[in-house]
Amino acid sequence: MAVLNGAGCILRASQPLANWLGGIRDGLEGRDFSVLLGTVNPEWARTYLAWDAGGTEFGELMLRDGPEATARGFRLSVSRLPGNTFIHVSECLLTSDSSDSGELLREAAASTDREHGLALRLLQTESQLQQLIRRWPGVIFNQRADLGFNFVSPRLAELTGIPLDRWTSEPGLFWKVVHSADVQDLEHQIRRAASGEPTVSSFRVRNISTGRVTYVFEHREPVRTTSGVLVGYEGVWVDISRQAIAEKRLMGAAWKETLATITMGLAHDFSNILAGIHSLADSIQLQLPPDDPRLQSISLVQRNALAASQLVRRIFQLHEGRIGERGYHDLNELGRDLVELTRRLIPRHIGVEVHYAPQPLPVFVDPVEFRQVALNLILNAVDSMPDSGTLRISTVKRDEAVVPGAASFETGSIPRPPCVGFAIEDTGCGIPARHIAKIFDPFFTTKPANRGSGLGLYNARLFVEKHHGLISVDSVENTGTTFRVWLPEADFTESDRWEEPESEQRSTLLLLGGPGAGLTSMAALLRRHGYSVAVETAEESALALIDSPDYEFGAIVLQLGADGSSGERLLQEIRKRRLPLKIILQVLAGNDDEIPAGLMSEASLVLPRDLPEEELIVLVARLLKGTGRSI
Repeated sequence: MAVLNGAGCILRASQPLANWLGGIRDGLEGRDFSVLLGTVNPEWARTYLAWDAGGTEFGELMLRDGPEATARGFRLSVSRLPGNTFIHVSECLLTSDSSDSGELLREAAASTDREHGLALRLLQTESQLQQLIRRWPGVIFNQRADLGFNFVSPRLAELTGIPLDRWTSEPGLFWKVVHSADVQDLEHQIRRAASGEPTVSSFRVRNISTGRVTYVFEHREPVRTTSGVLVGYEGVWVDISRQAIAEKRLMGAAWKETLATITMGLAHDFSNILAGIHSLADSIQLQLPPDDPRLQSISLVQRNALAASQLVRRIFQLHEGRIGERGYHDLNELGRDLVELTRRLIPRHIGVEVHYAPQPLPVFVDPVEFRQVALNLILNAVDSMPDSGTLRISTVKRDEAVVPGAASFETGSIPRPPCVGFAIEDTGCGIPARHIAKIFDPFFTTKPANRGSGLGLYNARLFVEKHHGLISVDSVENTGTTFRVWLPEADFTESDRWEEPESEQRSTLLLLGGPGAGLTSMAALLRRHGYSVAVETAEESALALIDSPDYEFGAIVLQLGADGSSGERLLQEIRKRRLPLKIILQVLAGNDDEIPAGLMSEASLVLPRDLPEEELIVLVARLLKGTGRSI
């Protein structure tokens, strides 16, 4: 320890510090402390002076002496009072980022200094632990009783969009990222853990920057003192989003299969009963004289029995066909069948308006998937009008290309003209502007966990991408929402082309970049020219999409700029897995010469800054037709 005056010279120093600085205690008085530091390590004097210029009242400075693998560390603590500065120097164990833990172990075995050898072994152990934490795909944490974090691995920042330093200093952050529908169950699990029982649970966390929802599996262990006082928790999170999607689809498929069997059996029996009622009414009608007043009642029975038979027939139609079977259908007829079916599900306080195009609208679609998408949109519209409102369903044909409105958000690719559209409009509560860009993500829902899976609009997104169409949404809070599904009008050559092996890779692109106008405009440009585009702003999310069975990407468009991602980790994974993906670099800021050599060597195509849109599309189309390099 030492006391310095206002000029940084030593007034007093302890004997251990004097020994460390290489002089006797009395000989240090009046000497400049920074100069003495330089006698131990010349670099320390410059480091200390640069740090000391900040003039913080309390502070710490880490000093390192020696090569990376065997460096000794010293912590220099400073407390300042008017006129005097108090210095405390202590040796400490440095955090090692070295991946060569074997080298540390060999150094420890060869060391003749017992303490130094112990320090090296600790460094080796810590190095192995750091490697495990970096490579662990989930989150490792040590949490205080107030749910603030003493320690948490870096993956938490990626999942939540909140920097790690905030997690260790702000206890209230935990409940801000847990999905509101899962808070009650998680509170119950934490109370169980606090009572001394290890717990496992699954819940959703939301990234506050992107809004992306992730399903996590948590194992939580209580940490207690020897006297039994709870001091916190230790545990891990594992991302189980893909597993949750698969489970929900599997559960839904199993239940639908069971429900279909039961429904078809009941509908068949009900149809037989109706046939008997209709036959009996016909028989009674023939036996009654023409002027009998009971004929009117018999006629009413016949009409209702006929209407019920038609409803049963529509139930049979819903179960006809299987997903994956495409055919030619009139969009007007598909719409009419859905409206007749859903009228029984729509509350009386909601008015229904229907407008169909005057001409047939032929489309080449999977009717089962279309019904699922349309029914989900209709039921969502009904849920948004709990008290009253109007539901409008319409079809339309356009001979020119679709141009989404400035306030619209869309996903998929703009179909070639002529195209046809199916619109669902409501006068409900609307969608908050902060949610618009996230509603087509898997698991995104504002409904309670037992009322919405968050897969309805995600399935709509997959449907339009598979059918080379577009879905757009316009919404104003407290006014209403309109969803429009646009599909190419059938020219009756689709069945021949569809039977041939389609190259989804040719037209499905992954666009990765920083959020902003550059990302939005590039996605809109590619969609206008018929490409299906999935947009991501984080490399982790992009990797998850590449691994997803729902996509087969032909190329990745990586935007480089002030707000863009470097894409280095993504490219490393692509190279390591030998994925047949083409890499397109789009320069948003700076010059082509500033692109790192590693990225340039991986690129199949580089799109310079300020490249005209027409030329950009030509270059992309030429690459995707097989005239460029690929990894």
